[in-house]
Amino acid sequence: TTPRKEWVITNANQKVVAYGYSSCVNVNSKNSYGAYTGNQTYWFFMRNGKIERSQNTTSGSFGRMISRNHFVNCDNG
Repeated sequence: TTPRKEWVITNANQKVVAYGYSSCVNVNSKNSYGAYTGNQTYWFFMRNGKIERSQNTTSGSFGRMISRNHFVNCDNG
């Protein structure tokens, strides 16, 4: 997706907020047998020209949650 302005909490105990940009990317990797595993969506948080956080949003029950009540938005709108 097109990068969009985003925020994340970097220290949950102190509630420190970091501002940057996020983008979602579909990744289709190969397994150890050389077969493709199928598209999985990854979310990336970027700040100061570096990826600071990444998350597989396809797997797990909290895959689309960035922080409490704050979810990944992979819409390209």
